[in-house]
Amino acid sequence: MKPYLFPALAILFASCQHALVPVDFNPDTSTRKHVVKEKEGITLIMENIEVKSDLMVFDVEVINTTKYPIWVNPEEFNYLEYWSQPTQSQLANNELPMPNRKGRSANEMEMVKYYERKIKSNNAAGSIFLLMGVGLLLIDSYQVAQKSEEYYQNLVQGNYQKSESIAKNMAVQDALVFAGLTALDIGSNTAEVSTINNNEDLHFLSEEILSPQLLAPGNQCRGKVFFKKGQELHSFYRFFLEIESIEFKVDLRKAKSRDRQRLYELNQKY
Repeated sequence: MKPYLFPALAILFASCQHALVPVDFNPDTSTRKHVVKEKEGITLIMENIEVKSDLMVFDVEVINTTKYPIWVNPEEFNYLEYWSQPTQSQLANNELPMPNRKGRSANEMEMVKYYERKIKSNNAAGSIFLLMGVGLLLIDSYQVAQKSEEYYQNLVQGNYQKSESIAKNMAVQDALVFAGLTALDIGSNTAEVSTINNNEDLHFLSEEILSPQLLAPGNQCRGKVFFKKGQELHSFYRFFLEIESIEFKVDLRKAKSRDRQRLYELNQKY
């Protein structure tokens, strides 16, 4: 493959990844991926860093510039999801339609169980791929032995046309088996990589997750907040993050293709 194709493929791959961006994100001019909210001496910074098939992961930072300690409890954060993105008028007047679903953040124990299930599932998938590969090889070996015998019998008997036909069928079968084994190998490797990633996420979970804590004046805390999601990523999400009875509303929308390309460019820059 030509070297100049790699950047193009990287951008194409990045543009296929799901993500959530601020509702006012502009793919042509935006230079930030996060949302900043400030109320009564408390600053909240929130950025979507990953969207999985059933999970949304955020980087959340809270800065306390008040003169008193504040209680930060990410386990009470929640969200509403909507099929379609509200209009600017609806957002300005807080006249959102009925939400499709309500969700909440996951605590550390829930995330431990989540990763343990994923690891167990990936290990099982890897074993299944291995067994399927062995089974495919055994079936192929048996069929090759039969067809080889048939091929040589026809060759000895002078049935050259029949022998040639058998040889072509064997070549097609070899190609199909190779393709099948390649697909199984890719599936097995994918399961293995996923297991490695989930093991790593589980190992660093306690260090990375934003835990409930009392935040002293002048201090800040930062960590990951996990929200479980449905099978699909919807067009619009409103997150409610309450800190010391102060509610922060964060509006995010599903990134489009140009948005995702812009996110890739920003990730490369910073």
